Amino acid sequence: MRKTLSVKYLKSIYACSSAIDEFAAQPERDTKKILYLMIEQEKLGWTNWLICRLFPTRKTKVQYAIFAARQVLDIWEAKYPNDKRPRLAIEAAEVCLKSPTTKNKSGCSAAYSAAYSAASAAYSAARAAYSAASAASAAYSAASAASAARAADSSADSAAESACSAARAARADSAARAASAAYKKMQLKIIRYGLKLLGIKYKKRKLDELEVAGVVEI
Repeated sequence: MRKTLSVKYLKSIYACSSAIDEFAAQPERDTKKILYLMIEQEKLGWTNWLICRLFPTRKTKVQYAIFAARQVLDIWEAKYPNDKRPRLAIEAAEVCLKSPTTKNKSGCSAAYSAAYSAASAAYSAARAAYSAASAASAAYSAASAASAARAADSSADSAAESACSAARAARADSAARAASAAYKKMQLKIIRYGLKLLGIKYKKRKLDELEVAGVVEI
């Protein structure tokens, strides 16, 4: 992991202009302290985005992608209990991560395609409905995890971010408050795991306070 950050580096990984401007306007450059600062400022979306790009190896990227995808698997299975395509995609990614043979990569590709087909079908069936939209996001997350295991590292970024978006769709539903709280808790859990993979001891008390208070907004 990079020990320090710079404007040049943030531009090289295509950070948004607002994030670059905020970074440039403050004196801190230590990577770990920047991550802590974003958590304290409740910028969890930015925190997750940066974590995805700080992983030093493909293995850690895929581990994070799989972990994030598993956090939203229950959303899909609650809506479609008989459709195991997202679960199979995650499991295929796990197998490929442990043993990246040609056979396992081929299986991962097939599971990836199936999970994306499931997600597309869910969105087409009821695009405006919370349950279908969030379930489809979960399926996309599972597919991205499979993609990360079988191919490009950048797919891990997509998996982690799509996992975090799964519960976000709930804000269009009458159960928005409860779903939003669940989304916040889920993202904190994913961030904790990401920091662990980076070898960073998170400020557990601060994260626990945010989780209990339920005041984190992305």
